[in-house]
Amino acid sequence: MILRSLLLGIVFCGLAVAESVTTVTGLVVDGRTGLPLGEVNVVAVDAGTATVTHRDGMFTLPLPVGTTLTRLSLVGYQSRVLRLEVVDDAAPEIDTVQVQLHRNVIRIADEIVIEAASSDPAQTRTARGADRRVLTTTALIDRAEGVSLVRRANFGQDPAIRGTQPAQVGVVIEGMKIFHACVDRMDPVTSYVETENLQRLEISRGGFDLTQASAVGGVINLVTQKPRFDAALAGHSQFGIESASRHRFSRSVLHLSKGDFAARGSFSYRQSSDMAAGGGGPIDNTQFAKYNYKLDVVRRSDQHRFEAGVLADEAWDIGYPALLMDARRASSLLLNAVHEWTPEHPRVHSLQTKLYVSDVDHWM
Repeated sequence: MILRSLLLGIVFCGLAVAESVTTVTGLVVDGRTGLPLGEVNVVAVDAGTATVTHRDGMFTLPLPVGTTLTRLSLVGYQSRVLRLEVVDDAAPEIDTVQVQLHRNVIRIADEIVIEAASSDPAQTRTARGADRRVLTTTALIDRAEGVSLVRRANFGQDPAIRGTQPAQVGVVIEGMKIFHACVDRMDPVTSYVETENLQRLEISRGGFDLTQASAVGGVINLVTQKPRFDAALAGHSQFGIESASRHRFSRSVLHLSKGDFAARGSFSYRQSSDMAAGGGGPIDNTQFAKYNYKLDVVRRSDQHRFEAGVLADEAWDIGYPALLMDARRASSLLLNAVHEWTPEHPRVHSLQTKLYVSDVDHWM
């Protein structure tokens, strides 16, 4: 009898607790448009229960008998606190309670001001005397920070900036676009400019500078030498041979100037046999031969400067051991004319007009 009375007491207490909870149904809408709001947080602060509204703005929340503080909040809206009262003799479910939330502009109390000075995104490297003794332009590019080279043969290495693909790097000559003719990039633009013609490198890392090329990896601008007015006649020549591949080379540069006229011409010839590996054995099909010439003339006056130039490169019998084919002939021609006007005007510093045409031919 004692055990049976205890079980009946537990059942009666459970029924009493179940009857003391009432389910409240609510609808939350926008106070201006009247449209239902979803994902609204509904928290019964005193009861310790919570829920969120559905897409149709409806919610259900169990509440005990008495008055309960209920908070409704949503990002972008003003929070609202309601007093929901459930009486002792209330039905198990109460009719829908409609709540309006009004929009609230999120305000930031603190203000952060960031200032920075504008700078040229290009890194400039001037080809000094020691650099001009480097035999190839790509070897000089390889000295720049963050630039690496992709080698497919003993000829025409392709630059890459900060691990990007060479196809993502734009290479221009004096800001003039000239494209390689081969889809396998057997004739990169860097092979068209020899070191005796190179004045400086302008390297832009990343796709920030779109003034010269739209390349996500960056841009390399090969700025060439110009005629000089400080000497009536000047020039130099260089000859040499490398033992690694029996690379024979010769190059000559000549400057002429008289009054407001100046001219500069250069010619180089290079020929290489098969490369030799570290152990001394040759790497077959790595030979090449090429010549390169450049001619520039300048005429200047008080406010005007006229330039005209030609850059040509001719290579033949080029072996590519890493590719499926070789190049019988690779030639390029770049013609340009530049007019620069520097008026005596406070708002106009200079105005430059440039015309150029390029032609690339590649036989495989």
